[in-house]
Amino acid sequence: MSSAATASGCTNLPEASTRNPVVPDRPTKSISVEETFPEDVLLGETEPMIRRLAEKLWSASRKESRVPRTVVLKLKTKEEGYLLDSGDPN
Repeated sequence: MSSAATASGCTNLPEASTRNPVVPDRPTKSISVEETFPEDVLLGETEPMIRRLAEKLWSASRKESRVPRTVVLKLKTKEEGYLLDSGDPN
């Protein structure tokens, strides 16, 4: 794709003029929870926080008729950037 085509596609976004129609009430494709902490947290101290977020995510997923296939955990640190892990919830 040329940079001109990409630029023209981006200029249409603020006007909401895309080729795809808005489809209300369609099935949920993803569910997420996130939290930004006001202070830095040591990696070793994150387990209770991650468990709480996982409980919120699981609770939200139970409201859907679909079953989650993959859970992704993404942590952003100053030192290492993003730390990612994923797995099957079963």
